[in-house]
Amino acid sequence: GIRDIGVTGVQTCALPILVAAGNTAFRATDGILLDAGGTVLVQAPAGRTSIVVPAGVVELATYSFMGCEKLASLTIPEGVARIGYQTFNVCTSLTSLVLPATYEGGLSADSYQGCSSLVSIGVSPANPWYTSVAGSLYNKAVTELYAVPTGLTTLVVPSGVTAIGYAAASGVRLATIALPASLRRIDARAFARSEEHTSELQSRQYL
Repeated sequence: GIRDIGVTGVQTCALPILVAAGNTAFRATDGILLDAGGTVLVQAPAGRTSIVVPAGVVELATYSFMGCEKLASLTIPEGVARIGYQTFNVCTSLTSLVLPATYEGGLSADSYQGCSSLVSIGVSPANPWYTSVAGSLYNKAVTELYAVPTGLTTLVVPSGVTAIGYAAASGVRLATIALPASLRRIDARAFARSEEHTSELQSRQYL
């Protein structure tokens, strides 16, 4: 039986995904492909407009929702801790993400390239590591910016923020950016592919 699927092996498959009985590498729940243990979401069917991540999933794998252009509603339950690289790329109908209290890391703008409608990344108030300010993802102390939604056109980084993380606003076509006097570090690719402001930001990396 099949034991390995390439990262784009069932990408853009609109139909529910089924796994034959006896397959020891994968299983399916509600048409969603999971690893055998049910802890990694491997691939979501691209035709869905609404998806609830199955209970027991801990990780949303790289590319697992890529190309789900009709997906407008996504529920990420408690228990999910990690989100892979380019997980939500080209989910053009998705307007918001809400991360659970158990979320530990992995999300950056590289996780949702091409999500032109995404304007908000929320976080459960019970999450001990992260919080959301004006739709963007910060650490709990609001001293580092981790992820800016690709649909935002204005970014006002709060006073007290000292760092902008790796690829935090990569590909985000911002029309207005306001950086605080407290900012001391801008990590690699923080504003990559944000062509309109690259030259300005390079001259303002350390304030």
